[in-house]
Amino acid sequence: MRRTAAPQGPFGIFRQGRPASVPIHYIYSSDGHEFHRHVPHYPYAGGGEMYRRNSRFADTEPLPADRINLLPVPKHIRYTGGTCRLDRAAEVYIPDSSLTAAEAYRLVITPDTVFLTGHRFYAGQTLRMLRENQPLCPCAEIDDRPDTPHRGFMLDIARNFTPKQEILRLIDVMALYKMNVLHLHLTDDEGWRLEIPGLPELTAVGSRRGYTADERDCLYPMYSGGWDPDERKASANGYLTRSDFIELLRYADRHAIRIVPEIDMPGHSRAAIKAMEARYYRYIGTDTAKAEEYLLSDFQDTSRYVSAQHYTDNVICIALPSCYTFAQKVIDEVAAMYSEAAVPLTLFHVGGDEVPRGAWSGSPKVAEYIASKAVETQKPGMPAASLQQVTAEDVANLKDSFLEAVVQMLAQYGIEAAGWEEVAFRRGQPNPRFAGKGVVTYAWNSVPEWRGDEKPYRLANAGYPVMICSVCNLYLDMCYVNHEEERGLNWGGYVDEYQAWELRPDSLYLSVKRTMRGEERDVRQYAQSDKVQLIPDSARNLRGVQAQLWSETVRNSDQLEEYIFPKLLATAARAWNFRSLTAQEAAETADEAALNRFNTQLWQYEIPRLHRMGIRFHLPQPGILREGDTIRMNCPYPEAAIRYTLDGSEPDAASPRYTGPFAADAPLINAKAFLYGQESNTTHSVPEE
Repeated sequence: MRRTAAPQGPFGIFRQGRPASVPIHYIYSSDGHEFHRHVPHYPYAGGGEMYRRNSRFADTEPLPADRINLLPVPKHIRYTGGTCRLDRAAEVYIPDSSLTAAEAYRLVITPDTVFLTGHRFYAGQTLRMLRENQPLCPCAEIDDRPDTPHRGFMLDIARNFTPKQEILRLIDVMALYKMNVLHLHLTDDEGWRLEIPGLPELTAVGSRRGYTADERDCLYPMYSGGWDPDERKASANGYLTRSDFIELLRYADRHAIRIVPEIDMPGHSRAAIKAMEARYYRYIGTDTAKAEEYLLSDFQDTSRYVSAQHYTDNVICIALPSCYTFAQKVIDEVAAMYSEAAVPLTLFHVGGDEVPRGAWSGSPKVAEYIASKAVETQKPGMPAASLQQVTAEDVANLKDSFLEAVVQMLAQYGIEAAGWEEVAFRRGQPNPRFAGKGVVTYAWNSVPEWRGDEKPYRLANAGYPVMICSVCNLYLDMCYVNHEEERGLNWGGYVDEYQAWELRPDSLYLSVKRTMRGEERDVRQYAQSDKVQLIPDSARNLRGVQAQLWSETVRNSDQLEEYIFPKLLATAARAWNFRSLTAQEAAETADEAALNRFNTQLWQYEIPRLHRMGIRFHLPQPGILREGDTIRMNCPYPEAAIRYTLDGSEPDAASPRYTGPFAADAPLINAKAFLYGQESNTTHSVPEE
């Protein structure tokens, strides 16, 4: 088990029912044997494995100063001779209607003036980067545009909360790298994080977790946080006020970013369900109509199901008229926030994913609903549905009917609906019910062993607009490597900055170069196998690329940033150059050469930039190679200092620095990388490696 998977925030209930935190001490052996494990399913990030990985960058050289070095890489650069001192050059903006692409821009750099044309914000961001990267810049003409209108990042603030100030910082970085969509996952089973006027219970109960007997004051503690629902520093607690959200909308808009809200329905809705039950119990003794107005539960439901996160009560009862009243109320209030912010709301994400099998099957309300509405599965002359007749087919139809109603609510505002890929699949096939109706699908399951990587193409072929959200490349909460100190999950594999960079949005079968067991995959042979291919004209349905950060394992802002960076920079590079590799990359002799250039861009320019912005980042582990008694070490970031110990202790900033091969026969060698005040996880090496 990874150390970070150990329990966090434990507490006990002592005398008189009072909770108190309980400290836990973790004891590990000192001889290092627990570090050297043979993992049958994926290579462990020990000294030898990390040395092999890092060796890809052994021949790295700084990028040439007489060439423009930017991320994302511009589409076209034409050098015109001479240099420009950017800190002294005049800056002139010239409107140009000939740049017809919505986000296209041009920079013309002359010896004493920089002319900006087209998308003024992006032109300005590129100039800002150049001033930081190369104050003495070669004169050139830069013509650039994105390949896709959606270059997104989803931040889950429901499982664990991210405060407004941190979101503002993330917007700053996204804008610099020309990402234009921030998708906020505002609600889930473990939290409701947006104030909705008229429904105070959503945040009074749904945004707080801690010790509770009946969840009428807060939710049960999940994903750490401790026992105190009023502890403001705990990531379990918190929400965006209405004014916070409006501020975020306006700030994002000024940075050429639109915010897409997600309210997850009808599954993943436990926080809303429990909040509305608390509202019910608050009013049932005095005002029955008010108590039931937004109720989401059938109290007589005996359905037995278990969700993907092991909940048995997280699905809205969509047979209740009050659930539609609730959905309409939330949509109305969110739309009003956008209106007050004077920012258009064009896309609303409704989730729609992971409704577990068995939901609604034991609900009397659902049985009555089926009988009275005669849903699609019932033919004329069939007997009225009873409780025992609520089948899996009925459940699928009910989910579709509910989502269809929500889509219609959004259409009244002229808002496009979006959902996770489950909305668009039924019995393993594209669901015809929403195809061609503008429902945008977010395809996340890219695991080749599950044939998940075919789903974006299957949906695009069926007429669905598709966002590529590949878990194997773009789920930022996946561990960087298989190491006990790594934070995050690994059910979709391991995702580091290089795995994110290797996404090929227009050639998805080339994007995952390792199997789930860590074996090298011949991606070109794999791509030529029996995989589903895009039919003519379906490529236009691939609307964009989006990285995701689910926050089950996030505990604070430092962790959050280390999960995100530098992976998100690779996402930005691939989202901007979506259709194909840039001309510069295409000229490289091999993928490895292009990957090497990307890595050099990171350590030479982008990591220093993040440091100047005060943004934390994940630092790769060093590798350790034993050749007899000779010890060699490496790191993909040559600017990082590698420090090591030979006595089994943890390296720190005062430990010896690796400067070249040396002789040692120590049974346990530990090494860390240090850069800009940050440090990597510890790499351990024993003689058997």
